[in-house]
Amino acid sequence: MAFDYRCPACKAKLRLEDQQPYGTPIECPKCNETFNAPAEPENAPKPEPEKPTHDQPAEPQKKKIGKNLMEQERVFMNEFLLLGIVGGAMFALILTFSMILWLMSRAARVEDMVSLLPTNYNAMRGVSIDQMRKYPGFKPEVDRIYDTPMQEGYAELAKAIGQNPESLTYLIVAKDGSTVGSSSTAYIFRVKKSFDRKAFAKMEGAKESGEGYSVSNANPAAFLKGSSIYCPNDQLIVVLKGSDQSGNLSKMAAVAKSEPKDGTRDKLGSTGRLAIRAHFWTVVRPEGAMKDYLKNSGAAVKTDMGKMANSMNSASALATWCTVSGRGFRFGAGMECSSSDEAKALVRDTRDGKLGKGDDSEPPNELKAALSIVAQKKEFGEFMQYIDFKQKEKCAYCTSKLETPEGSKSYFSFFTSVYWGSAGGGGIPGGGGPGGPGGMPMPGPGGPGR
Repeated sequence: MAFDYRCPACKAKLRLEDQQPYGTPIECPKCNETFNAPAEPENAPKPEPEKPTHDQPAEPQKKKIGKNLMEQERVFMNEFLLLGIVGGAMFALILTFSMILWLMSRAARVEDMVSLLPTNYNAMRGVSIDQMRKYPGFKPEVDRIYDTPMQEGYAELAKAIGQNPESLTYLIVAKDGSTVGSSSTAYIFRVKKSFDRKAFAKMEGAKESGEGYSVSNANPAAFLKGSSIYCPNDQLIVVLKGSDQSGNLSKMAAVAKSEPKDGTRDKLGSTGRLAIRAHFWTVVRPEGAMKDYLKNSGAAVKTDMGKMANSMNSASALATWCTVSGRGFRFGAGMECSSSDEAKALVRDTRDGKLGKGDDSEPPNELKAALSIVAQKKEFGEFMQYIDFKQKEKCAYCTSKLETPEGSKSYFSFFTSVYWGSAGGGGIPGGGGPGGPGGMPMPGPGGPGR
């Protein structure tokens, strides 16, 4: 028997094969809202009313007791089976609840890291180093972000605090895009174990300076030369490089000591909060020197995808993400629209357009010219087979997946290359970087990209 539940948000009726235990989270496929299962589904059978009778009440039936050993064993096995079913259901419920709590706590930790960044850092990317160690085949892709100089620099930081380089669990790289030509970059490292924040005073070439430590150019680790080190707590290490280190360090310290709302947390929006739950993610906000970043990206598809281009003109954030698991590779891209109504209209328009036909979709010519991955016909067909367009609050986004590791590596590069290019420029994600194949150079902070 199928069981009916109704979403309290959009009133849509959901038909599920199994009756859900009371309080179980259910996600509405129509509006993506999550609600708790009621005590009974809408179509739960109602008990029949007792029929009155004028006859003498029948004598109560006597409880039958097993008359032989075989019957007693059968009763015992039934009770044992019932306990097993109940115990299994409870275990599954506890496991599901624990997984939800773990995912929420992981997202909260990453959000705390992002909230340290002053608002002038408007391009950022994150990678779960700890998670990606489980997939050594993706090391070359991870090394594009966590490259050899950075690894050598972190090894020296780990040595100073008495930890193994394998203690690194998470990395966020952010760029200051407030002014044209800014080369300021912040690297936020999260470690597994707490450490003494004063340990860096003993590190070669480091000395106390204001809120943190300045590292001389004579330091042996090239990554750390001329940088500043700041520790907002005993599990985070921030390395600031490039221009205006002292100014950005002071801003970051002020954010850490006051309220997280003074940083970028409130700038994430629903788009950023979706992205940071993934193993890899990139978020770009079109502000300061990057105010025309999304507008110029949208101009590349304004003829074939007019509504998309118009939404990009007023969008406040663009995000892409990738999650790797034993079941395949999941990808996503989203945009923070000016309103939830605009996000809903954009999703509806995309579903009804050329990209909403699954693996029979035919990308418009402008999109073909902008996106290098379209040329991989086999992988692109699989990607379009599983593509889905969704909306959450102001975020209009799409998700898909691939199951083949080799093809997924190219898509991983595609979904983690927003903004980061050889010259610090940006463009449509994965377009090959400024001047690359299918690349679309966009304005942004100058200086070497990472």
